[in-house]
Amino acid sequence: MSRRGALGGLAALSAAALSACGRGRDDLGARLDDAVGGVDGVTSSALEEVSRDLGAGGVAGTIESDAADAAAVLPVFDAAMEQLVRVLVDERAEPGRYLVDTVSARAADGSVVPAHALVEGFASTDELRAETFIEKYGLG
Repeated sequence: MSRRGALGGLAALSAAALSACGRGRDDLGARLDDAVGGVDGVTSSALEEVSRDLGAGGVAGTIESDAADAAAVLPVFDAAMEQLVRVLVDERAEPGRYLVDTVSARAADGSVVPAHALVEGFASTDELRAETFIEKYGLG
């Protein structure tokens, strides 16, 4: 076998391995988008699984809504977050450890509501994990 052929084969194997690693993350994002997309008032979402500090898993992204403003988007966002957390509970070994503080909702007027707004007593600088929502929605 030529050196060029061996290098080409190695490159192909590397690409396949890398695409397989990425596919798991994309699949979770797609399942999250599907779950929140079924909520009344959600027009679209772009959610993805991310790695956070010290290897902690997380979910990041925005949920778009046709709700008029920040006040009107809160109940839509709350229902969407419940569906998001249900997916984590169903699919992850330690769903409560997932950070969800970078998930937000955008209303029709462009106002953005962070996940912290869904939990009384959480400041926007606090680390917010799925366990808080698991307790809130009685999913544990």
